[in-house]
Amino acid sequence: MNSSENSAAAPSLCWNCNAQLDSPYCCDRCVKIQPWPDSADFFTFLGLPRRLRIDQTDLEERFLKLSRMFHPDFFQDSPGEERGISLVNAARLNKAYNTLNDPAARAEYILELELGTRRKPGKTVPPHIAAEVMDVQELLYAYSVPGEHDPSKSLKRADLAERHAAIQRQYAETLADLERLFGEYDRVMDGATSPFEPAARKNIENILNRIDQTLAARLYLKRILDNVASALEGKDVNPL
Repeated sequence: MNSSENSAAAPSLCWNCNAQLDSPYCCDRCVKIQPWPDSADFFTFLGLPRRLRIDQTDLEERFLKLSRMFHPDFFQDSPGEERGISLVNAARLNKAYNTLNDPAARAEYILELELGTRRKPGKTVPPHIAAEVMDVQELLYAYSVPGEHDPSKSLKRADLAERHAAIQRQYAETLADLERLFGEYDRVMDGATSPFEPAARKNIENILNRIDQTLAARLYLKRILDNVASALEGKDVNPL
């Protein structure tokens, strides 16, 4: 991979004193914090490679270090421009941390970065989940009608509980599939001379599309699990 992948951002000029920056975060000459570069994505700004599996401890340490640097409380008496930079940087940093700290959100973010407008996230139920959704909807309806005095209520509840356990297993398998795909993506990225080389790019996009499909399956399975759990607890369920 390109050796610049781990750098936080390309050097530029300080907004205050116009000195060449050695760091994208703060000017060595005038010690003013710098605005988040427009070209820097979350990984770049945090100095992390664009990977699906990351060291959570390393992410936490980088986040805390930059939080101390940009926290608005330290700039209450600073000029307006620097206060504004601290507010924007702190907000973006929090969003970056929350995104990269969650595996699913991290994957969604990489999908947007890598595929951009070419990405067509599925808005319908994934085909292999569709039958599951229909079956559960029928079970939920049968369980809620005609009422709690239905003599078959206990049997319907048992059916729902059994289905919930089966979907939990399916959900766990989906998470395992995602972890395998994350590893596959990272290995291709680590081994590619350039992620823009045609053969590598084709392989990367194939993996990303499979990740996209698996994330959609994960989302619908989670909704099914939540709805069945709500029904068993006597709560309202949301449409799938």
